[in-house]
Amino acid sequence: MANAITSGRHGLTATAASALVLCIAIGFYGYAARLNGGGEGAAYQLQATFLSSNGLHQGADVVLAGVVVGRVTAVTLDRRTMVSDVTFELDQALRLPTDTRLSIGSSTLTSAEALLVDPGNSHRMLPSGAMLTDTCEPTSLEQQVSQYIFGNGGAASGCGS
Repeated sequence: MANAITSGRHGLTATAASALVLCIAIGFYGYAARLNGGGEGAAYQLQATFLSSNGLHQGADVVLAGVVVGRVTAVTLDRRTMVSDVTFELDQALRLPTDTRLSIGSSTLTSAEALLVDPGNSHRMLPSGAMLTDTCEPTSLEQQVSQYIFGNGGAASGCGS
């Protein structure tokens, strides 16, 4: 009889421990999904066209003022126009002006390529799903080193202010 009671308690303890582990795993999954932009309505999705998206890949950071504000969700070729279509998501609370300019580059010489956001000054905001066409080509490593060492000599770059 004592063995039956001990066996019953052991089974109950094992079941409770298993349930606890399962709850913790579900919690971690939800946390990771939220960090990766999961969940319905959690993101503000936009698209952009580039003549070349060389170096940019799915999962790359979207950077605004040196802060990561989103992720690139797709980089594809538009077979009709032969340009690169880039889809990206930002936090739902962030809205970009209609005159926003995008470029592909890295904030430092050693960081990975990212989608760099230069917000405009318009009071009108882009709706979710909008297509941005004010984009700039990726800057090569040689160009980045040259600009870092020599600056741009005061000349306006092809993609700048």
